[in-house]
Amino acid sequence: MTTASANTPELIAELQALGAPAWYLDAVTRPQTSRFVAAADGTPLHLAQWNEDERHKPALLLLHGYRANTHAWDAVAPFFTPRFRVAAMDWPGMGCSGHRGAYGGPDVAAADVPAVVAALGGGPVTLVAHSFGGSAAVHAAHRWPQLFGRVIVIDSTIPVPGIDNPPQGQAVGPRRSYGSRGEILQRFRLMPAQPCPPWALRHMGHHSVHESPEGWVWRFDPALPVRVLGYETWAAWQALQVPVEFVVAGHSPVARATDRLRALAAARGRQDPWAEVADAHHHAMLDQPIALREVLLRLLDPSS
Repeated sequence: MTTASANTPELIAELQALGAPAWYLDAVTRPQTSRFVAAADGTPLHLAQWNEDERHKPALLLLHGYRANTHAWDAVAPFFTPRFRVAAMDWPGMGCSGHRGAYGGPDVAAADVPAVVAALGGGPVTLVAHSFGGSAAVHAAHRWPQLFGRVIVIDSTIPVPGIDNPPQGQAVGPRRSYGSRGEILQRFRLMPAQPCPPWALRHMGHHSVHESPEGWVWRFDPALPVRVLGYETWAAWQALQVPVEFVVAGHSPVARATDRLRALAAARGRQDPWAEVADAHHHAMLDQPIALREVLLRLLDPSS
């Protein structure tokens, strides 16, 4: 286990040069502990924690989206430490977690969550999960409801029969290496594409690449499959026994379909609209971290 800021002085200098505000720099330089947890099949799962020693606080587990990593949460996670013991995990084949010979969709990824919950001391844990992570969180909470106190899903695609044709993800293609860090960072893009402050894009890009014997490459496993989402997440959503909230990014192409959002609400017996981060795009923790933080703090307040 190591304890340190995950961000080097050189990176912080780059973020400052790109105009990063003081609050952002303070957030992303908060110390984190880093450890590995064995999945059921032995795959090492990377777990980052911001206040691991505060065992008296309830656990909050953050789950990132497809091909991302725990650093997607660096600017947001520290704001939850006054009330929670905050952790984030890397999915297999992403970030610092181990690679597998074969991968599956969110229903398969869900099976990795219980090992992390056990490492955090057991349930009930609160899940806050983005995109692919949100779909996997729905499956995990459906299959192991005793492990989770509540789930907050951020801008995930949950295809609804009769409304959606399940979307297919983009293939990565053959692994390619680059001659320098600067060259590969020039190629870094968010998927789906969206506006993003340059410092947030550089921070995420920095943690999405690493140097290999072949040169600079992306951190995620190029063997990750073309991701096809089916209706199994909709079935899990309907059957959930755990309290669930959905957060909509107002400018996102992923979850803004009104008919789908109404169907998701009706399936939960809900009349009120879902919470929204009005000015955010899909990667809300990158382009609107303060607004996302305020929405999440309100949803996580047990008195609200």
